[in-house]
Amino acid sequence: MSGSSTIHLALSSSPFLVLFSYFIYVAHQRPTALQEALGNNDGLTILPLMDMLHTNLLTLICWSCLAIYTGFFVRRRRNLMKRYAEEDNVLTVIGDVYHERPKNYCCKCIGTMSYTDLAYVTYKHPEGNFEDGSARFVQKKIRTYHPYHRENVPILVLKDFPLSGQPKADVERDIASFQR
Repeated sequence: MSGSSTIHLALSSSPFLVLFSYFIYVAHQRPTALQEALGNNDGLTILPLMDMLHTNLLTLICWSCLAIYTGFFVRRRRNLMKRYAEEDNVLTVIGDVYHERPKNYCCKCIGTMSYTDLAYVTYKHPEGNFEDGSARFVQKKIRTYHPYHRENVPILVLKDFPLSGQPKADVERDIASFQR
């Protein structure tokens, strides 16, 4: 399943492969077309090579960024979420999730397009209290799929990483999104 994003990237960018193949063909035919035009004294419209170069380089840069993102970051996020799904590797604590609503119009538009919301998760530190007996709490900003406040929800924490808390419902939703 981890290769599906890379396959989607390759399929969605295949029209650009056709376009760039056409550019290579036109650049290959250029000397012949120029000699024929000079021999016939005809007006000839030629696609400038610099325009082809700029188009190729810009698309290559964008495609490379997307390929790195889908090949590296998406795979790492999926592997991390799979670690939360393993029962022997996870502690469950009770905590609260406070949804953070965007304040200005621009952030609301970006949040609507990205289908993600941010929230703060607060839970008691799994390793206990401070030396003086006061409770230790962890508060961190997370990506959430449920845009509302929640109290007393199960928080999954990786055993060796006490600051890695994620709400169980959000982890399940995230895992379900890439197992389609």
